[in-house]
Amino acid sequence: QFFGIFMSIVIGWWQKRKNRKISKKNVKTLNPNQLETFNVSGKFDDIFEKSLVGIKSFKGKLYVSDKKNSLIQATTSISWKSFGENIEILLNEKENNIIEITISSKPVNPIQIVDYGKGRQNVLSFIEYMNKS
Repeated sequence: QFFGIFMSIVIGWWQKRKNRKISKKNVKTLNPNQLETFNVSGKFDDIFEKSLVGIKSFKGKLYVSDKKNSLIQATTSISWKSFGENIEILLNEKENNIIEITISSKPVNPIQIVDYGKGRQNVLSFIEYMNKS
């Protein structure tokens, strides 16, 4: 019983510490389910290919690459922060070579309530990669 209380305190403290560190990066929410939409400019085919390479920015493994439906799905491995995440990337071609990208990161285990900012880190790493020239 003491061990459970002790671990709850340690895990809670660690989550709070990681959240503070990540929250300096304009974070809207710090829960494990993350969703972000942003725009990049370029040709659809080039941005789709760059997105496939961008999966490496969060150490993801490609699961689905469906250019026809503008969909990319990837997973991440188990780590001490989580049991892994499912990543979904949707591309939507707008006017004037603008591509709207929506990325989501969700824990593989749906009951996971703490990820020490891993989901947010996945999303931010991908956005940073895609905004590089």
